[in-house]
Amino acid sequence: MAVTIASSPQKYTPSDNPIIWTFYSGAIGNPNFSYIIEVYVNAVLISSHQVFPEIGGGYSHFDISEIIRPITPVAIVGSSTIVTDASNYRSAYIKIREFYGTTPSFHSDATSATIYPFKARLNPIDFDTFDYTDFKCTSNTKRFLTDSPNTLMLPEGKDYYLNIITDNQTDIGIILEFYDSSNAQITSIDYNYATSFKITQFNLNSNNYLASLTQPVLDTVSYVDYYMADLGGSPISEIKRMYFDRGCDNGAELIWLNKYGAFDVYNYGQNLIASSEITAKTFEKQYGSWVGVNYVLDSSNAGVHSYFKTATDKVKLISKYIDSDTQNWLVRSAYISSLVYMFDATRQMVNIASTSYEESNNRFVEETTEIVDLTLPNIRKSILL
Repeated sequence: MAVTIASSPQKYTPSDNPIIWTFYSGAIGNPNFSYIIEVYVNAVLISSHQVFPEIGGGYSHFDISEIIRPITPVAIVGSSTIVTDASNYRSAYIKIREFYGTTPSFHSDATSATIYPFKARLNPIDFDTFDYTDFKCTSNTKRFLTDSPNTLMLPEGKDYYLNIITDNQTDIGIILEFYDSSNAQITSIDYNYATSFKITQFNLNSNNYLASLTQPVLDTVSYVDYYMADLGGSPISEIKRMYFDRGCDNGAELIWLNKYGAFDVYNYGQNLIASSEITAKTFEKQYGSWVGVNYVLDSSNAGVHSYFKTATDKVKLISKYIDSDTQNWLVRSAYISSLVYMFDATRQMVNIASTSYEESNNRFVEETTEIVDLTLPNIRKSILL
């Protein structure tokens, strides 16, 4: 009797959500029947597991998420090129083998199609309706892997990331259309690339445009529209928009890994306030001590003294005025991220210390500021006395 695979995960699926196959066999009446599940990652057998029929008809299921989760890398950050492979996925498939008999041995088997778990995690409500084809660039309704609004404002020279599932398609590219403040198109750039990636990442830092645009032309740009296009120039994704912020910028850029496994970016442009929390190790010294043959009462050499201190550096970032849609996206996406960077003069990993948030509501206020508290990773330490 043959093993039949009844259902499979989607071809592209988040690595940290359930990744389940269901299957059955007509041979379950044989003695000592079970299934042996072999898990292959990047075409290499990495583990084998024994499972038993769970319901009538010999149906059973197997979830590889616990296996694939710790070995799937996150997307790269800091690439200086516009187009890169996100490199945040693994290829995986399973082989289901019947195992039975008075002395159990292998019989029929079935091998699943290859899937590509990518480093992401959706909440259960989002995962219920997740369809990877919504994020695969094939038509002008397909989405980039972000929930960011089309009202983001970034200074020139700052990283801005977009990821999309390209599924090894060739002869496609991303088109950038540059507009002035009167909504007149100034020019466009087509970054076509022949190399096929499964998930493609774009770093749309304006410094990367200077190979095609002069700085005086870039100075006239108010906003840029981005979309994927086929060889004929027809859109095969949604259009994302980013505005240039050329006002006074006293803050820093926050970059974080979103639930889709791509990096979102927001510039807290109003202010950056640095602070530090000091903790000390202390001892208490008695009042009075021998100095030679004299017992001296010296208040300057008594009481509580420190012998070691540590400083935990913190940063408070304050946004400019933003609308409710932007604020809601920002707090929902950033505050739960486990991988966050701050870019001021340099990029450094930080931790969002804010433990709660409140979504703004434009029924009562049209614009608001958002304040986020960060802790920096390096603890400064004093000399040990």
